[in-house]
Amino acid sequence: MLKDVEVGVKFYKELGKLEKQLAKYQNKVLEIKTQMKEIKKRYSQAKKEENLASKYIPNDELKKDLLDIDNPNTTESFKPKNASEIWQFALNS
Repeated sequence: MLKDVEVGVKFYKELGKLEKQLAKYQNKVLEIKTQMKEIKKRYSQAKKEENLASKYIPNDELKKDLLDIDNPNTTESFKPKNASEIWQFALNS
């Protein structure tokens, strides 16, 4: 009978150790799952931003116009007197 009690005590000591380890690993798993959710959220946000950025790509004509705006020599000679001249200049360029 004493032998059975000793076996039972050893069993419950070992069980207690295993339960502590299990709790520790469960906390680790929960922490990792939380980190994975955060990473997935950041990834999907980055993908959305990338998709939005790729939707607008200026064409060559727009790039040229923007460069012309930065170049002061392109507008120095143009001094319109009325809206008609502005339209005419825009149509001819």
